[in-house]
Amino acid sequence: MSRGIGAGSVVIVGSGQAGVQVADSLRAGGHPGQVVLLGDEPGLPYQHPPLSKDFVAASGEPRPRPLRSERFFADREIDYRPGAVVTGISRARRTVVLESGREIDYASRVLATGTAPRSLPIAGAELVGVLPLRTLADARELRAALTRRAPLP
Repeated sequence: MSRGIGAGSVVIVGSGQAGVQVADSLRAGGHPGQVVLLGDEPGLPYQHPPLSKDFVAASGEPRPRPLRSERFFADREIDYRPGAVVTGISRARRTVVLESGREIDYASRVLATGTAPRSLPIAGAELVGVLPLRTLADARELRAALTRRAPLP
């Protein structure tokens, strides 16, 4: 099932710093068409660098630092869709395919997906307790593991 979003529409895959900045720049530059920002995580886009420091070390339940507020997206008419996992792109049909099976038509698309954590190329990297740190979910898992850790003798 395809949903056309009109001529001049831009679909941005990735809601990290680059994706949010592209959306902002399109609007600041006067782009009149629809701007759709797809993020695979729930919630507002957030700053990733503090995850390795502030979030993991904070007491209580810290909140990630959002890149922009909900109002930012509404005021600039940016259609932000959290939890929208992209599983494919059809260049011939000019559609982005979501995990749900839904397709979104585009006139232009931007891939701003960021990176994936690299595995350590050393013995022991596969052991329990060796964790990646890229997403909010990763930071929460790491923080939980650190608080469960028994004190050293």
